[in-house]
Amino acid sequence: MSCMVAMQNQGFTFMIRTLKNHWWPILALVSAVLLAAALRLIRLDAWPVSLYWEEVALGYDAYSLVKTGLDHHGQPWPIVAFESFGDFKPSGYFYMIVPWLQILPLGAWAVRLPSAIAGVITVLATAWLASSWSQSLLGRQRQLSNNEKWWWAATVAGVAAISPWLIQFSRGGWEVNMATAWLTLAIAVASWELSRYDRPPRVIDRLGWGVVILLCVASMYTYHATRVIAPAMGLWLAVLAIWLWWPKGWLWLLKTWGVWAVGYALVLGITIWPLWQASTSPVVQQRIAQTSLLARPDHILESAQLQAEAADPWAKFFYHRQIVLGREIVKNYLSHLSPQFLFIRGDHNARHSIQFMGQLYYLEVVALVVGTLVLVKRRTRGAALILGWWWFSLVPAAITFGSPHALRTLPGAPALMIVIATGWWAIGEWWAELLAKWVKFKSLRALTRWSRQVFVVTVIGAYICQLALFWRYYTQIYPAVYGADWQVGYQELIPTLMKLRAESSEQRIWITRDQGRPLMYYWFYGQVDPRQVQTAEATSKLDDGEFVEYDNWVAIKSVAEITGPGLVASNEQGWLDMINRGHVETLTTIRDRRGHVIWVVYRYQP
Repeated sequence: MSCMVAMQNQGFTFMIRTLKNHWWPILALVSAVLLAAALRLIRLDAWPVSLYWEEVALGYDAYSLVKTGLDHHGQPWPIVAFESFGDFKPSGYFYMIVPWLQILPLGAWAVRLPSAIAGVITVLATAWLASSWSQSLLGRQRQLSNNEKWWWAATVAGVAAISPWLIQFSRGGWEVNMATAWLTLAIAVASWELSRYDRPPRVIDRLGWGVVILLCVASMYTYHATRVIAPAMGLWLAVLAIWLWWPKGWLWLLKTWGVWAVGYALVLGITIWPLWQASTSPVVQQRIAQTSLLARPDHILESAQLQAEAADPWAKFFYHRQIVLGREIVKNYLSHLSPQFLFIRGDHNARHSIQFMGQLYYLEVVALVVGTLVLVKRRTRGAALILGWWWFSLVPAAITFGSPHALRTLPGAPALMIVIATGWWAIGEWWAELLAKWVKFKSLRALTRWSRQVFVVTVIGAYICQLALFWRYYTQIYPAVYGADWQVGYQELIPTLMKLRAESSEQRIWITRDQGRPLMYYWFYGQVDPRQVQTAEATSKLDDGEFVEYDNWVAIKSVAEITGPGLVASNEQGWLDMINRGHVETLTTIRDRRGHVIWVVYRYQP
């Protein structure tokens, strides 16, 4: 007991001494983390303007688990994936919502809060990871001081905290954001372990690699793309570890890590086995066929067409289907490096980007280029880890449709934050050296002492302007212009229909599927008992796993499918199409922020 008390006192003393000696950089780091939390949590239920249907599906299936232990299709505690309209979404994020439903009502906060917290964890893990490789990334000949290491961590945290890319996905219920947090944390723990390579490994070090494996596996259970990126990064970290330890000899490696390596393999095998079994299932193969370039015949058809048009004996070689496929993959891969994607417009999907600027800020183009060149030139282990991380993260998006794709490449975004921070650090040093070299007048020499501070204040000021521009567009203009991409209007429509139906419970309610998944929105906002939904699974009409009929609520593709009287919710064109078919009584109209009609609710009598 006395030994434990002594250790606690030593730890407390060390913490006080650290705070005293490194007050300013620690304050900067804490401020960056608090800013990250604020940018991800402020009015989380209002920005984005509405819950996208995938968020609603995540929330209702988690709600169903809490109430019944089954998803809404009646499957007990799915391990690998939830059916979710035939999309078979990885299970990880669903289970992250479950604890919050114990203390929060079913709604936007319960669905989005796990992602927002994961976003803050990503910022912290990225700073921790970068600090573990500070000497390697910054390339100093001398040993970095502890004060410099704290400032470096604060720089990385600041860049990550205000990144438009990370903010965009932290404020929605995105599984990929949770997977990114798990993967970044795994690489951070591994980096901390590798930074201690010259010391004899302790039990905590050996257990740390087990934590790395579990975090990587958790990311694979949370998002599809990390099922490619996490194994690649695991192998890359193993290569770096052997690179560091090899001078000690293979006998030392075998003696020190042999038994533990067997244990790690067992843990990995047990945890990954359900994923391995599911990989051969028809539903997974269907998902691959829908998204993968490799599973679709497009490149084969294009190859045949090019060969026929060429009419050349070499055509079969130059236009072989593998060459055509390779060209498409390379094009997709390089599209993620384009200025249009990174700095100007971003992802073409409005849910993945505000469309007013790219995935990064305009001013970061200089830091990204400089940081990349600096890391390539240094050729250190830390540089190899960070650049390899970014390059590996582009592979899943390169072999699928829809590139460039900010969602599938998000797991590599923390690596870009470190590259950008490296670029700013290098530019700041060059600036100070140039001033010291070229300022000849004695009266101006004093200015060179403050050159770094002037540079830092200038960059921070530029970032504040860019952040203000992004935040104003994100909170004021983006919700109005791109509300339809977030299915705005359902939050008002469902309570309205439920109130009208209460007046006559026997009448049918027809909802057009313009906005997608109307019955799931009914279950979510109406907090319908999941037991009733599970019971209706056997008798209700489904379309590719989606309910299109439930309890007199009918989802239709167009008003032409309406076969009887009832309440109708449709867009304005649907309302006009119904006028000539019978008596139409308009009850209410729901508009977006620009005044455009989203839904018209009316009573229809043939």
